[in-house]
Amino acid sequence: MNVYPQDDTVTQNQSQIDTLSRTLKLSEGEFSLLLLRCNYTTLREKVVKQLHQKSSLPIREVYVNASIDNLYRTLETELLEEQPAVVMVFGLEQVKAINEVLAATNLAREAFLNFPFPLLLWINDQLWKKLNRRAPDFTGYATTYVFLQSSADLIQFLHQKSQQLFNTVLEIGGCSFVSNSKILGEYCASELQLADQDLQSRNVTLQPALTAGLRFVIARYYYAHQQISEALEQYHLSLKFWQQESGRNLSRTTSFEIEYPLINSSPLKTSLIWEGIILHHLGLCLAYQAEQHIRHTGQGEWQQARLYFEQSLESFERAQRQDLVAKFINQLGEILSKLEDWDALFKLALKSRKLHQNENSKPLQLAQDYGFLDGILSS
Repeated sequence: MNVYPQDDTVTQNQSQIDTLSRTLKLSEGEFSLLLLRCNYTTLREKVVKQLHQKSSLPIREVYVNASIDNLYRTLETELLEEQPAVVMVFGLEQVKAINEVLAATNLAREAFLNFPFPLLLWINDQLWKKLNRRAPDFTGYATTYVFLQSSADLIQFLHQKSQQLFNTVLEIGGCSFVSNSKILGEYCASELQLADQDLQSRNVTLQPALTAGLRFVIARYYYAHQQISEALEQYHLSLKFWQQESGRNLSRTTSFEIEYPLINSSPLKTSLIWEGIILHHLGLCLAYQAEQHIRHTGQGEWQQARLYFEQSLESFERAQRQDLVAKFINQLGEILSKLEDWDALFKLALKSRKLHQNENSKPLQLAQDYGFLDGILSS
């Protein structure tokens, strides 16, 4: 079976651009609604560039703010006395009150007929569904053009971005949780999920290591949105793969070593580092739940969080990565403080202080070590 099938999206996209440029010429001087459906920023940029080159009419680009509450009034205000030949609108996917904007657009659909130019709206699949549900009369005016990314490009995109996220998490350490959106950007974070959905719809089978990496990405998204049960499920599925890999004889090169290379790291160490990172994130989930259930089941969840953080550090130790132990150890100290296990916290604080004095650590981590020790003395 061909795991990553070939698909001729280049020809299909070019055909759409050619048809669209002809439509713009034929619609000159009158209103027409053209929906440009595309899930990916990089592909959209390529299409826009080609369309500017191909079209015989100048295209006026409009970027709407996420805070708009009415699309028609926004365009009317933006264009003022201008008489553009073609208007292309970007940013609708990021509008916060999109449901209200679409409902208002549907009510004002006849007002759009006053625009004497073709109106092009960039949308993704999620917005396409909302448009058809909340503005069906407005979309009744529209012709839709679909631009697709090839399966090979989608797979490369998933790999690059999940690798970028993993490397950044390693670099940041455990002092704070930084969301996917902060690391990859708001557009990219949502595009990863769309890419996964596109590949599933094409029945493309991903390599197991890439699937495990993608589950980690999705789990972090769920955690950032307080969907802890969903996050736990995805983390456990990802962890299962890496634990299986680290338990095998990894003297030979395997797929995940190629997909997730780490500098100066063997396949076994790579899988152990993945284990450690995911176990740390599982600890964050249980710590969050403990905070939420502090009056009821919090104590048991603090203990479970402690276990995950301890196992995370053990994985880094087995991978011989003391630098990662130093980066992620303080979270366990916070849990031990919550549990008032002063003996364990004293031992951990001494170890942590030694690590942070020897490693190239942030001053905040060393300050936390002394804070732990001061807390023990005052308890």
